[in-house]
Amino acid sequence: MGTQNNQNIGFYGGAAGWGFTYNALNSRVGIGNENPNAPLAFAPSLGKKITLYPGATGDVGFGVAGNRLQIYSDNPNADVAIGYDAAGTFNERFAVKPNGALAVNGNTGNYGELLISNGSGSSAGWVSAGAVIKTGFSGITNDLALTGTNSYPLNASAYTIVLPVPSRVILYYKIRTFKNCLLGPCNTKWSFTVYINSTADDDYYVDGVTFPSSYYTNHTFGPDYFDLPAGTHNITFLCN
Repeated sequence: MGTQNNQNIGFYGGAAGWGFTYNALNSRVGIGNENPNAPLAFAPSLGKKITLYPGATGDVGFGVAGNRLQIYSDNPNADVAIGYDAAGTFNERFAVKPNGALAVNGNTGNYGELLISNGSGSSAGWVSAGAVIKTGFSGITNDLALTGTNSYPLNASAYTIVLPVPSRVILYYKIRTFKNCLLGPCNTKWSFTVYINSTADDDYYVDGVTFPSSYYTNHTFGPDYFDLPAGTHNITFLCN
């Protein structure tokens, strides 16, 4: 034990030489690190860094691999938990179970449930998919045809839905393009735009019929997902 240089004191021995040093100028400790940049700094090497509990089959602690921080338990049946201490009592808030399941406040949820945020004032929780993706409220169960008095553009067609709760609306679109020439192949291009509450959401560009033997073709697009609050919403479809 002695002085390494004009700023470090420490212990010398073994393969690491000055393996444990204390920087008397900045009051930092280095383990395999002669120039610690934090209150406790380790050598810039990979592998185990801190062993908190040496188990019979493995260790509890922290390690470093390439581009990865490792937090590990000592056996394949042990959890890795995150929480807070209250007068010596650990209170779990989040845990990774041995089988890879995620637990929030000790609850891993049920099959098919989703983990959802409840805002900054509450902890996240598990809910059923039906609580997030509502069905049966909008009434959109039939085709909605876009028709107009002129060949093009088609008049905008609108559909109003009323959602009693915040919901996810899922829309598919099927466009039928017709051959508009008497002889030989012809080609048309449609621009199809979807508006949600007067705001353009998606644009689709559709090629018309190009084969002389075909009279029309069908084009299907989607799905588009819209997470909408409770209330009345207007969906408008416009083709040009």
